[in-house]
Amino acid sequence: MESCNKDQFLNSNKLFRTTGVVESVRGEQATVRLQSNANCEGCKAQSACGVDSGDKIVHVTMDKSIDLNTVITVGIDKKKGLIAVVYAYVFPFLLVLMTLLIGSVFLSESMAGLLSLAILIPYYILLYFLRAAFTEKFRVLLLNQIKN
Repeated sequence: MESCNKDQFLNSNKLFRTTGVVESVRGEQATVRLQSNANCEGCKAQSACGVDSGDKIVHVTMDKSIDLNTVITVGIDKKKGLIAVVYAYVFPFLLVLMTLLIGSVFLSESMAGLLSLAILIPYYILLYFLRAAFTEKFRVLLLNQIKN
C-alpha cells in the first residue's frame, strides 16, 4: 500500500482541503469535526444544491500531540477522493442499471425493478465488511495546526 507524505502535498493542488476542530484524541488518532462550507450560508441555490452543508466527523492519524478544540487543516488526495466517489455513487448506479437491463429481459418489469434495488444490499454489505481497507486507503491527512 502506498504511503502519503503530507509534506509533498502541503503546497500543491493535489488535495481537497478543509478545516476542522479536534473533538477528541485517543493515542495517535484524533476525531475531527469538519466545519460546514461557509460559502453555503448565504447561497440562494442552497435548497437545490446537492452539497451537504452539515458538519462531518473524520478520524485523523497524528504525528504530534494536539490539544482539544484546536483548529486544524485536513486534506485528502483528490485522486483518492474521486475513487471514493466511484465506489459510493458510480458502481452502485451501474450495478442497478445493469441488473435492471438484464433482469427486464428475463423477468417482469416489476420483478426486474425489485431485483435491481435488492442487488444493492449485498453491495453495501460488502462495503461494510471492507471498511477497514477503505479507511486505510482513503486516509485523511493532518496538514497543519491553525490555532488553539
